[in-house]
Amino acid sequence: LRAFDSAITRPGRFDMQLFVGTPNLNSRVIQFEKKLAKVTDNKTRDKAIESYRDFLESVWSKDAMFMNYLEGEQFASTSADIL
Repeated sequence: LRAFDSAITRPGRFDMQLFVGTPNLNSRVIQFEKKLAKVTDNKTRDKAIESYRDFLESVWSKDAMFMNYLEGEQFASTSADIL
């Protein structure tokens, strides 16, 4: 919501705010698996998924993992404030 003008997001405009973070490594693999659902050759599909996961793990920096952690913390903090 920080990208929106404060007049748009002022109290009373929305019934609720929904936090949507960036997908983590496992979520990205699951999304890839869903894209490959129509591939009928299980061996090819499994190899592609394994290769994709290996690629992500090789380029997934500590910074990206830390950013996902921070988003999770922000979500937890916002949820606690609402409750």
